[in-house]
Amino acid sequence: LEHYGTADMQALGQSFLDMGRALQGREAVLRGYADHVTHELKSPITVVRGAVELLGSPDLPDVERVKLLAKIDAAADRMTALLEAQRSLAQAQEPAARGAVQLSDVAQTIEVLQDGIVPLSEDALRLVLEHLEGNARAHGAGKVWAMFDGRLIVQDDGSGISEGNASRIFEPFFTTRRAAGGTGMGLAIVRRILEAHEAGIALEPSEIGARFVITF
Repeated sequence: LEHYGTADMQALGQSFLDMGRALQGREAVLRGYADHVTHELKSPITVVRGAVELLGSPDLPDVERVKLLAKIDAAADRMTALLEAQRSLAQAQEPAARGAVQLSDVAQTIEVLQDGIVPLSEDALRLVLEHLEGNARAHGAGKVWAMFDGRLIVQDDGSGISEGNASRIFEPFFTTRRAAGGTGMGLAIVRRILEAHEAGIALEPSEIGARFVITF
């Protein structure tokens, strides 16, 4: 409205508008994820059904039986990973607790080159760092380091991210490690956690590895 009558009513009205936008955005993300995960689950379910059908054959050699059981186990791992990613994404969409924490108090397994007070709650910062470090290690990084200068910069010495993939890395389910069990949800979850804290993340060019810059 152009005029609310009182400042209290204006503040209340703005709160409802903000809440509505937040709920709409959260619902859209989870609906989109549900569409994606439904598609992704079809593949392991097909594997399980096919394996079960073959296992019903009384003439199946023991060697083939072992192979089929291994396929069922791998498919179950894939489905579990997808469901865990769904749970993590839902948690990332929860209203964010505000806070601030010393970078070195949370970055236990990452080298801190420049310390500082990061404007994130301890839990949020830990999740962000765990996902970024895990992604780096999965791509061959032997070293991961971080610094805070008003921005939070996380760098690694891994294989880096190709120019062709750079624009897609924050998309849900985009992964170059599908055969190794990657779900492609780690960076998508990081972005959602940061958005809930009104922060953003971007991949910046780097001579070695990958360099992520988080702004507040």
